[in-house]
Amino acid sequence: MELRHLRYFVAVAEHLHFGRAAEALMTAQPSLSRQILQLEDELGVKLFDRTNRHVALTDAGRRFLIDARRTLHAADASMRHARENAEGTRGELRIGFIAGAMLQLLPSALREYRRRFPNVDVSPHIINYLDAAPALLAGSIDVAWTVATNDPEIASQTVAHDRLLAAVPADHRLAENETIDVGEFSGEPLVAFSRSIAPRLYDVILELCFTSDYHPPSVHEAVDALSVLGLVAAGFGVSLIPFPWSAIHVPGVAFKEITNDFRFEEALSWHRNRATPIVQAFVQTTVELLASPE
Repeated sequence: MELRHLRYFVAVAEHLHFGRAAEALMTAQPSLSRQILQLEDELGVKLFDRTNRHVALTDAGRRFLIDARRTLHAADASMRHARENAEGTRGELRIGFIAGAMLQLLPSALREYRRRFPNVDVSPHIINYLDAAPALLAGSIDVAWTVATNDPEIASQTVAHDRLLAAVPADHRLAENETIDVGEFSGEPLVAFSRSIAPRLYDVILELCFTSDYHPPSVHEAVDALSVLGLVAAGFGVSLIPFPWSAIHVPGVAFKEITNDFRFEEALSWHRNRATPIVQAFVQTTVELLASPE
């Protein structure tokens, strides 16, 4: 039995006329009649009572019509879903992201993408920087919003050029300054995001400190942005933070621009061999959103 047999049967059942059913199917009536006979032979039941002037469903035909319609509906839905998946309009998008991405651009990108592609199931996963590339290579996520990697198997699209800000206690001696030179922190402890979670961020911040002639006598490491800022508010030291973190309101912390010229990139990354239409659609949506004047 093939799907065409079911389509022919349903057409005859709905028209109760072989000639009109053949016309609707754009096939010859003798061919349609042979297909129905083949179906009845395969099922071992009579589906229609026929005379020269009358066609009616048998009891078995009426029951079979229910199942035939259900089967055709499921088959049509499966084919439609397959086409939509190939077009990038239906399926699943698994996105991994660093926590800081949610403080700036990522929520807008996700909201716009879900508006454009409501039939794609977006599955968000918070990850740390170290896990992004392995997850893309293993195929456990489809895209990652994180710091760009140099792995040749991974493609990237820059989505932000982040700068660093100084975070100091509200009663700090430099808290009233409009800007701060990192070298002015000389002799003070540093509070930093843990190197075990974000080694690249940790290393570039320490490099900036050293090149600015600031050599922290001690470094307090914290595992999340809120803890970093909390330690600053508690007076454990000063910190250099990615700009998006300034969206977190922690009483007792003042954010200041630094005069030292430093930037680092956030990127949307994906495996080069798994750039599916769904992945491409998310990248394109993000690029268009970034280009929008709003």
